[in-house]
Amino acid sequence: MAEIQNRLVDRGITFELTPEAKEFVLARSYSAQYGARPVKRFLESSLETRLGRQILEGRIVEKDHVVIDVDTNGQFIFRLTKNQTEAK
Repeated sequence: MAEIQNRLVDRGITFELTPEAKEFVLARSYSAQYGARPVKRFLESSLETRLGRQILEGRIVEKDHVVIDVDTNGQFIFRLTKNQTEAK
């Protein structure tokens, strides 16, 4: 998580995961055998990719704070505190 946050610091973009999103990430990626490595890969392949797309599309812009949640279909939802919009 810190690596992703560090990549966004130049743009002033911050984010946080809801407790539900954290549970979702752990349920989908944690492995007792491999520890946190699968969690990192999952965050890179799903969360970081989605955040990047939202930034490229202009849905997330400088100074935004993104609250990341998960919907009933197992998809990340980004709620922007600056623009008060929801990006799916």
